[in-house]
Amino acid sequence: MDSAYTGPAAPEIAQVRERWAAGSRWHADIEALRIIHPGLRTLADWLAESGAALLRKRLLETA
Repeated sequence: MDSAYTGPAAPEIAQVRERWAAGSRWHADIEALRIIHPGLRTLADWLAESGAALLRKRLLETA
């Protein structure tokens, strides 16, 4: 997907794409978030605990 495609259809997407290509990234202080939200899990933990089953169920429902 390039800016010729996204630009006319959704200028916001084209702007985000340009910022990303220029090196702009989003950063979060994960350790601070874990203090604020002690139950915050990693993607791997979520998948192991319940996420994989939820995703599998959702994917099979749409198939």
